[in-house]
Amino acid sequence: MSDVLIRSDAAAQSRLSLKKLALFCSKHVYGIQIASFLERRHEHLQVSEYSELDRLAALAGPTDNPWSAPILAQLLTKVQWLDRLEDKVPESPSVRLRRALSDNSMEKLEALRELIPEYRFNSYAGHIAFSQANYDKAADYYQKVRESGNDYLESTATRYLFESHYALGKLERAMTIAVSELLRRPTAWDTYPLERLVKLCLKDQSLISRVELAILVYLTSRHIDPKWERELSDIYENVLYDMDFTRPSQLSEIFPDLSQPEVDLWIFFLRYVAVPRVLDDTTAFDDVDAVDRERISVLQILSQLDPSNGQAYLSEIRTITRDLNVAHFLKKVQSSKIYVDESGVRRALELTLRESFTRYVKLLRSPSLAYQAEKLSKRLVAMLNVKGNPEFKELKLPASELEGLVQSMLSDTVHEFALNPAFGLDTHISTSIRHGSFEGHLRSPSALEGLLCARVGEEYQLPAVWSRELSELSPDDSEYVRKQLARFTQRFEDLVQGYIKQKLHVRAIGNNIAMFDYHTSDDELASLESAVAESSTYELAVDKLIAHCWYLTDRSLDAIRTDLQTSMRRQLATAFDVLVTNLETKLQHDQIVSLIDAIARARVSLDSALNDVTEWFHKPTDLSRDPFDFDLAVYVARLQATNCYTQTPIIPAFDLSVTGKVPGASLDGLCELIFILFQNAIIHGLIEDRGVKVQISTMRRDGTVILECRNLIPAEVDLAERRAMSEAAMRRYERDSALKRARSEGGSGLSKIWRIAEFDLRVKHGIFLEVTDDREFVAKVELQGEAVNEC
Repeated sequence: MSDVLIRSDAAAQSRLSLKKLALFCSKHVYGIQIASFLERRHEHLQVSEYSELDRLAALAGPTDNPWSAPILAQLLTKVQWLDRLEDKVPESPSVRLRRALSDNSMEKLEALRELIPEYRFNSYAGHIAFSQANYDKAADYYQKVRESGNDYLESTATRYLFESHYALGKLERAMTIAVSELLRRPTAWDTYPLERLVKLCLKDQSLISRVELAILVYLTSRHIDPKWERELSDIYENVLYDMDFTRPSQLSEIFPDLSQPEVDLWIFFLRYVAVPRVLDDTTAFDDVDAVDRERISVLQILSQLDPSNGQAYLSEIRTITRDLNVAHFLKKVQSSKIYVDESGVRRALELTLRESFTRYVKLLRSPSLAYQAEKLSKRLVAMLNVKGNPEFKELKLPASELEGLVQSMLSDTVHEFALNPAFGLDTHISTSIRHGSFEGHLRSPSALEGLLCARVGEEYQLPAVWSRELSELSPDDSEYVRKQLARFTQRFEDLVQGYIKQKLHVRAIGNNIAMFDYHTSDDELASLESAVAESSTYELAVDKLIAHCWYLTDRSLDAIRTDLQTSMRRQLATAFDVLVTNLETKLQHDQIVSLIDAIARARVSLDSALNDVTEWFHKPTDLSRDPFDFDLAVYVARLQATNCYTQTPIIPAFDLSVTGKVPGASLDGLCELIFILFQNAIIHGLIEDRGVKVQISTMRRDGTVILECRNLIPAEVDLAERRAMSEAAMRRYERDSALKRARSEGGSGLSKIWRIAEFDLRVKHGIFLEVTDDREFVAKVELQGEAVNEC
């Protein structure tokens, strides 16, 4: 009870213990007394209406308790209970004090001055003065009680002192008292009228730049209503502006000249008000990184000012630093989705290309051989024309063997550059873009707003959010909404699949839809032939050929970005327009206003998502990677999955014990590999209304890094069937199967994990899948090699 009375740090736990005790003793008088104690927010002063528990406690307690007299008098209207007590114990100081308060008589109180402690006299004198509306006098008495040295008396007197200044309209003093007390006793927040005080202080221009007001707004938003957080950013800026500062870290200049109570105010301000969300609302910082760096500076200052909470500040610094690193590495990974393993391509070309280049150099050095080959080519064309064979009308033979060799070398290079299943562009696009990321990023804004329907059997279902939100619609109208959202979903999915299955592929003969086009014009071929002819070595010739492939890739990327920003944007806009028009044609706007608002929000978010996706289609300019902590790859992959599946709550649990840094070159491969593990857990482990619980653990054993991912299997999934699928998948985890599926999408992604481990990371590897009797799916990947060794 002492903890509750003085509002100590243990007050909350003590209240809980007392509640349990009251329930345990619910049939005993003590239970009633304890429950009444916990409910009471007064000290029998200025009480207009007693509660039911007050009445029960008075009836269950001693009848000669003077503090129960007014309650008993209300219950027994014909009995003046205080008069009876005075007749029974006329000399009792407590009874006489109750009478002095009841009559608001300073004279009767003065008569007791020698019989009671000084703090008690001052406390009752303050109560009487307050009842007489003599608030200045009351404040003087309460201030004396505050100086008594007793925690309980100081706490209660502070509250009464606040009430006195509040009644006088002295808002600044009242605010200062309340804030100072709440910094000392945080659990006392419910004894102060925070919301009323905030409303009045915000209207007082002399207070809007006070640090106390910023703290008061924060406390009100935390304990009363989160809506007050909207005011926090403006008050924060006012506080700094009044100090001629733009950044909270600049406040370090003022601390040497402040008293400890003043420093305590600023510590609270820096710790709880100058947080990233508030900093980000201001114009002082250019980007999120700048906000995070400033927050780190603030935390470093706090570590010096408030060393007792040093571990909390250090923990936040670590978290921010990690998040900064994750954001930095994610940006690198996102900007490297268009990737070709050039060294792998060079190795794949070695046998065929070197022989062709040797022949090419020999022809260059023997003009007679080249001349004979050219004459033969011309003679062959003439003979075909004379015979009038129409099927050879469009035939164009190389003008010379030299040109033919360049065409052959280019064809081989393009094939390996674009289509090699281990190293080529299309393989990497399949892994990093087509296999979930492209659709996930574009799908998320609409899915988050509940605009995309899930298919059950052959029919799209109305999203649960609209079954709830639009429950007042008639069955026919509800069905109409379902059909419109189903059509929108179908249109959206068809559009996205058009890119995944057709446009974002390498163009082949007879396919004019695929947008990675490696056709070389005559002029471009002539220019390339000159470049190859000037190459003094095989290695330089290969450089020229690969550079030409990148030139063709850049041209394709330009076309894809333009297509996304024009054709796709236009089709998405049309889909939204048609959806809104169809809905409002049939239904009244006010019937579906929440749905129309959701469409508007999704439209804006999707526009931003499309811009982000468009930026993936650039040749990477920076492939350098610094060594990094292994767990960063897990956090980057988690963030990728979160961004990709925003509608699916991911509930991760990490047990990451791989320490030390690994080579930077491993970053992209590890992130893609772990992303696929997350992706599988999300797709196959989603339990309705519960999200996806994913347990990721890492460990190093005998030089091998072991990645383990666990997720629950939904109840409707047959375990035997899932076990059979897992066993079949493990059997297919080998070279031929992986390379065969390297450029295709769908399925579990194990073929992509195999390819990443084998060719991107170049490590020894294995995968083990298990379905437990506890309905857990376990995927374990083992990696051994330089790419995952500590560096």
